Parts: sequence; structure tokens; C-alpha cells
Amino acid sequence: MKAKTYYTDFQPTLENCTNEPIHRPSAVFGGAYLLAVDRSESRIAGVSDNFSGLLGVKKEALLGQSCNAVLPPDLYKALMPHLDRTKWGGANPIEVEISGQQYDAIGHQSERFLIVEFEERSQKQEREASRSLQQIIGLLDDCEDEAALFQCMASEIKQFTGYDRVMIYRFDEDWNGEVVGEAKESHLEPFFGLRYPKTDIPPIARKLFLENRSRVLPDIYIPHSPIHVAEGYDLPGGFDLSHAQHRATSPIHLEYLHNMGVRATFTVAIIVNNQLWGLVANHHYDAYTIPLEQRRICEVMAMVFSKRVVQFEKARITRGGRQFMEAEGALRQHFLTNSDQPYEVRLWDAKPGLESLCAADGVALVKGDEVKTKGDAPPPDTVLKLLSILKDNHSDTLFFTRSVVKDLGVEPDFMPSWPGVMSIGFSIEQPIQVMWFKKPLKATVNWGGNPNEAVIIEKKENEKGVRLSPRKSFAKWQEVVRDKSAPWEIYEIKVAEKLRDRMIKEEMERSGEAIRALNTRLAAILNKELDQIIYIASHDLQEPLRTIGSFAKLLERSASEKLTEDEHFFLGRIILASDRMKMLVTNLLDYSRIGRSVDVEAVDLNQVLHEIQEDLEQKIRETGAAIRFDSMPVIQGDFIELKRLFQNLISNSLKYHKEGVPPVIEIKAEKVGKHWNIDVRDNGIGMESKYLEKIFLLFQRLHSKDEYEGTGIGLAQCKKIVEAYSGEIYATSTPGEGTTFHLSLSDKIF
Repeated sequence: MKAKTYYTDFQPTLENCTNEPIHRPSAVFGGAYLLAVDRSESRIAGVSDNFSGLLGVKKEALLGQSCNAVLPPDLYKALMPHLDRTKWGGANPIEVEISGQQYDAIGHQSERFLIVEFEERSQKQEREASRSLQQIIGLLDDCEDEAALFQCMASEIKQFTGYDRVMIYRFDEDWNGEVVGEAKESHLEPFFGLRYPKTDIPPIARKLFLENRSRVLPDIYIPHSPIHVAEGYDLPGGFDLSHAQHRATSPIHLEYLHNMGVRATFTVAIIVNNQLWGLVANHHYDAYTIPLEQRRICEVMAMVFSKRVVQFEKARITRGGRQFMEAEGALRQHFLTNSDQPYEVRLWDAKPGLESLCAADGVALVKGDEVKTKGDAPPPDTVLKLLSILKDNHSDTLFFTRSVVKDLGVEPDFMPSWPGVMSIGFSIEQPIQVMWFKKPLKATVNWGGNPNEAVIIEKKENEKGVRLSPRKSFAKWQEVVRDKSAPWEIYEIKVAEKLRDRMIKEEMERSGEAIRALNTRLAAILNKELDQIIYIASHDLQEPLRTIGSFAKLLERSASEKLTEDEHFFLGRIILASDRMKMLVTNLLDYSRIGRSVDVEAVDLNQVLHEIQEDLEQKIRETGAAIRFDSMPVIQGDFIELKRLFQNLISNSLKYHKEGVPPVIEIKAEKVGKHWNIDVRDNGIGMESKYLEKIFLLFQRLHSKDEYEGTGIGLAQCKKIVEAYSGEIYATSTPGEGTTFHLSLSDKIF
């Protein structure tokens, strides 16, 4: 069979045949018709050659013209209400009449175009669709295992569609396919159990089945009809017909079907968990097709089938994984009850052991350069080389394969007796790796033809060069598999992941405890050193500061008449600086003592605030301030610390008040859970939001000491006090309107 290549800019070669743009052919199946409409302008952008013949109008009179000007009125009236649809599923098919013949119009949106295909309606192929669908759903639900499910699906689809052969075709992890269910006419040779290479259904075809769940080909011998595109459209690859029902079929696939003796096909995708699980392949040995309604029902049947597949898969995982999950739980318990032993000892000596977590032939435990093995496993030096390869491939945390030769690129003789590997790694004091090994699966696989000859190269007749052709023989071809292991089941991988996650979690918990203990020790050491530093500051620094201040004042009094104006100024600055330094040292001493008091008593914050008012009476009178509060709580804590907290906040509000405006300070408390949320609000000068986090740091000042006196320690003291009471403090502020300090306090607990 010779077929024309229906692509505008592609010629299949041995190197590019897997990239054949089957979604953009420049033709449609000859028994169907195509109309492409520019949705934005409602004009005809393209037609198949046979469509112009169907209307009895030359293609030149159609292309680029307004739809209402050239389409038959009834056809235009039927199609145009759906022109702006983005989804056509609910509209398909639209029944139309052209030249006295009934057609199904099947539309979909493709880029800026509405693509409409027309296929003849055939009344003799109508079915009692709803009854058949209900019956098939019930029969699929009654199946008790996968084998029965596959056979039931094939039988019911055959009865419903009338094709000569129906096959349930399942993909493996390499995209090779196997016929797992079959219903056929009695005189046909069985294909059940045969496998077919992944090249039979290339990647782009598999991708298209995820977008368009079915594909129909009524007769491979009807010539395809070329698609003509109107001038002005930049479509070098033609229209995207990914969702079309009747796009031209790949010439290589047509020849493939010819070699099989198949004349008509209908294929439905089986999608499980959003991935292509397999296909329902319907073959007929004469020209044959079924209407769109039936094809859509077959898609629904495939969806019901996929749900049953998921149910069986979940049940299989539950059954198969139960014993391994139980073993993993027992190993976890061994870890908990032997926590005084090193990790590798607990892993290796556990009962049941690592070898019981999956159906492996051997297991290895690696720590550093030390390798321990059980069962049928590679020698230690090979295990270490394999681990090095895994690390180079960034696969040492979790990795599994049926064939190390295929997936890691190692030489076939590297470890031929253990092609299957599953490995997990986790880091303790020294990284630990657990590896399981499976021996080769020596099985005989029956192929539908030699998979090594899926595509052959032939000389072109009377031409230079070669052409690609699919294999011509589909006779059973047997292969003995020696370089693969049995697959790693999902539940085996999950058990390994669970073990790894638990080891990492335990390590993090153990490390967390160690870090917390270390932090406690470091904090104790640092606090002790800080105490010593502060003692030096309070004892050794305060005495020289007092001496400097005293002698400066004596000098000022005794030599007052002899000093110049500048010298008086210098002495004044010395006295002021020494006084400020004494205040700073005192405040640092107070800061270091915060949180260390163990004298806890019931502190009435109402009493605290009354005392602060008495202490600040003169400042309050000078500024005309008003301090308002009521119903403050009683908190278990240190009276002096809590007084310092509120005194710093209130002093801040009095200090940073607006000129000529009496300060108003409002303090409110509200119980939320175990904490008291307290707001201290004023009507002062406020501050910009960019400063709100900085103000709680030591020695952070927003104003110069000449504008406002202070050491920059007060708010840092507040933060430390609040944290000692398991709380937090932050501020909100608006320049010119005031500041609110929000703090939470709970009882102080040691």
C-alpha cells in the first residue's frame, strides 16, 4: 500500500518519525468533510476539497468569504448560534441537511477557529444507547477481578459496536502494550496475551488521546481529502486538528493497518489518574463505522471501566502491602524500644528485619565505607560503586528501577544478577543507605511481530533514497527477558518511603532535642558570662565614672573664676557624658536581670499603674497628661519587672508627645485564652512604619539625644520582659496621630 504524506512541512525519516505532527495534517478522512470558520470575522478560513464538492461550489468561491453569503441558509442557521461556544461537547452532534442528505455536524474550537466536521447519519446503526450503557455499567460492577473486568469490557464493547475484534490494550512502564482482554469473531486468530512495542503508538499519539478520547477510521482505502486554507492566514503547519474526529491518518499508520489486514478502526482512550492507562482498540476487516452518539457512549464506558481499574488497584495494593506495612510498623517499634543503640545496629538487628519490608532477594546497609548484606545481594565493592553512581545521578535519597542498565547507564556486566534496585538514604551523624535487590525476571514475552523491526527502511521504487515502513509481519515472536527484574510494586515503594520519612523525622526530633539541650547549656554559659561583664560594668566602670564626674565638678567650682567660657563648656560636657554613661550602665544591669527572678507572686496591674502615676507625678503635671485605665488583670509574676515594663511604655508616651497637646494615654486589657492582650495607646508624635521593628533593638534611637534624652534600652527591656511572660510585643503607629503598643502576657512559669 502506498500513501501520500499529508503534511505541509514534514517528511518522516528514521530520526524524526516519532515527532510526526499527526495533529496537523493537511487533509481529512475522505468519507468526512471539514469546514474551518474564523470565529472573530465569521468568514470561511478553510475547507476540505470534498466539502466544496458537497455544496456544489468551487473552493475559490468559499475561501475567505462571509459564512452567511456562501453557506446554504439552513446550514448557516444551524451552525451560527454555536459560533461563540468555547466548549462544544453539549452541542455535538448538530443534525443538518445538505443536498437532501442528513449529516452529523461535529464542532470544536481550535485556536481562533471553529472546526466543523460533517459525517453522514446512518439510521440502521442506531442503538438503544441508554439501556446498553446501564447494562454494561452493571456488568462491569459485577466483575470480581481484573481478568474478568478486561474480558467483560471487550465483550460488551464488541456487542455494542459490532466491530469484528475488540481488544483491551494496556501500557507498561515503558509504553509497550499488551492485549489483556479480547472479543473477536470465531474465525479470527487470537491476539490475547501478545505485546506490541511502544513505537506502534508514538508519544504524540498518546498525548492526543489525553486531549481527544476517541479516534475513528471508517475505511483506510478511501483517499483523504486535502484541506485548503484561505489567503491571509499564516498557518505553515496547517490547522491544529487535535480534537478533530476525522483528521487525516498518519501514512505510516495506514500502512501498518494494511499490513495487519485491518480496514476500519475505532480507538478509545482509557485514562486512569489523569494518565493514559491503555486503549480499547476496535478492528474491522471491512469498511465500517458507528455514529458519534455511540462513540461518545463508548467513551463513557471507558470512564466507568477506569474507575473499576482504580478500585481493583487499590484493593491489590491493600492486600499486597499489608504484610510489608506490618513489618515496617514492627521495625519502628524496635527502634523505639532500643533507642540506646546506634541507628545502624537498630536497623540491622530489627526483627522482622529490612529484608521483610519488600519482596526483594537481598538487602544491603551502607554506612560510610562499611557494607552489610543479607540474602542474595551484590558484593560490598559493587554496592559501594552503585551508591557512587546513584550520588552522581542525584538519586541516592529515593531510587528504584527494574533495570540498572537502562536507567543508570551502567555496563550490562556491572551487576547482571541484580538488575532491580530500590534505594533510600538518610543522614544521621554519618549518611546511611538501605538498598534492596531483585534478581532477573526470566520470563518469555510473546510479541505481535519482532519489536526490533517495528519500523523498517525500504528502497523507493525508481528513486534514490529510502522510505520508512512499518513491520509487515505480526506473527507471534517470543523473547526471553533476562535484563529486568520483577517490577517494584507501589506498596513496596511506599513502605520504603515511609521508613525513610520516619528515620528522617526521628533524626530531626533527636537533633532538635540535642540542639535544645545545647542551646540551654550555651544560654547558661552566656548568661553567666554576661553577668560577669555586667558586674564589671556596674562595679569597675561606675567607680571611674563617679570619679570623673566628681573631679570635674570640683574643678568647675575651685577654678571657676580662672576658666574661660570654652573651658566651662568642656567641663559641662564631661559631667553630662559621665552622667549619661552611669545611666546607660545602670540600664544594662537592669536589662541583664530581666527574666531571672524566681520570686513569683500575684501582681495587681492596677496597683502597678497607680504607683507609676505617683512616680511620674511631676512629669504628668508639667505636660497636662491624662492616664486612663480600669479593670486591669492580676498576673503571676515579678512586681518590679512588670512595673518596669509599663513605666517604660508610659514614659515613652510622655516623652514623645506633640508640642502644645496634652498627652492622653489609654491602657486596656482583654483575656484571650491563657493570655492577656494589653494595648497602651497614646496621641503623640507617632512614627513611620519602617521604624516599627527597629525600636525594640538595643541602643536603637529614632531621634538624637539632643532632641529627646534616653539610652535606647527602654523598649528592648520591654521586649525581654514580655518574652519572659510567654508573650510578644509590637507597635502600630501613624505619624502625627500617635502610637499603640500591643502586648500579650501570661503567668510567669519556671
